[in-house]
Amino acid sequence: MKWLYLYSTAKEIKNNMEELHKQIIDFIEQFYKFGKENAIKLYTEGMCYWFAWILYTRFKESAYCIIAYDPIGNHFCCMIDTKFYDITGEITDDSIDWYSWSQYQRIDPVEAARITDDCILKINRDGQTGITI
Repeated sequence: MKWLYLYSTAKEIKNNMEELHKQIIDFIEQFYKFGKENAIKLYTEGMCYWFAWILYTRFKESAYCIIAYDPIGNHFCCMIDTKFYDITGEITDDSIDWYSWSQYQRIDPVEAARITDDCILKINRDGQTGITI
């Protein structure tokens, strides 16, 4: 009887993880409404932190969730449960060494401060934002 319970519990967990993955992909695809290429360009060329933050905010109540950073590729994503996601969907490249953003900030605070200014807040060296209205 215990084996049957363990099997059904494992099956439920797997089904829940598959459902969560589907919900994440469906949510990401909503950003393609005005063009997939434009969304991917926007959120992979300078706004990846903000997309990771959107995913984190949306799914943090559903599963273990962190904002992750790849210092080699200078790219942010969101780890939800055990998978990594960005605007392109699930990131399956196992060669990337992801750090939680909070961990990276402790490891290299000077570089993390520069990334925060340049890549997240978009502050130029003269203290102004790079955004013109």
